[in-house]
Amino acid sequence: MLYKALMLFFTLVAAPTTLLQAMEVKKAAAAEESAGSADSASSSNVNKDIIIAWDLHGVLFDLDITGELISTVGKEIWASPGLPFRLIYQACSKKGNIFKEAGVRRMTNCQKPVAATWAMIDEFKKEGYPEYIFSNINEPTLHELTQKFPKRFDVFDGMLSVPDGKKGWKKPSNTAYRRFKALVAEKHDLTKVAIIFVDNKKDNVTKAREHGLIGILFTDPAQVKNDITKAIAAIRRDQKSTH
Repeated sequence: MLYKALMLFFTLVAAPTTLLQAMEVKKAAAAEESAGSADSASSSNVNKDIIIAWDLHGVLFDLDITGELISTVGKEIWASPGLPFRLIYQACSKKGNIFKEAGVRRMTNCQKPVAATWAMIDEFKKEGYPEYIFSNINEPTLHELTQKFPKRFDVFDGMLSVPDGKKGWKKPSNTAYRRFKALVAEKHDLTKVAIIFVDNKKDNVTKAREHGLIGILFTDPAQVKNDITKAIAAIRRDQKSTH
């Protein structure tokens, strides 16, 4: 009986202290969460004025020749009677279409994500930078690629590809860059944003600079991350010098 009474006494004495400690822990956690949210919102708002645009093939994706492409080509050959003769004909005359259009798209989309590039994309997204796709692939091919990797494309604020039959609209044509800037202008004031564009083709990067974009030639993810970081730092220095 005495033991139970002593236990009850110590419980009543200790309870306020324990409760107070729990309240303090909860308060500290709430403050930390609030600070984190504030930092996130702050970086998100600050970085909205710098847009990062990406080419697709050779930058975000590499051709997967180890299995999927071989399998897909094999299926197309099997489904195309007389294909060897058409291959010879095309090689000699440079005419004709050896595969059906849907088959070409499937072969084009035998791609594997470049993990280091996607990690970079996710990192810049968390820091609040709007990101876009600016590609020369046609619209049906892009649609199939987004269906193949649906979660990958959720991070982008917009995507530009080429409508079927509009080969003259591909980079490095002036039309391509005018179309892309028009897409960005749907959500952003072009006079108040800087656009960084990453492509693995030198001509596309050169033309991008002619249209006022900050063009970066892709060679590998580490180099691109370094160049983007330098470009962002230069933009911020220019902003400070003008204020």
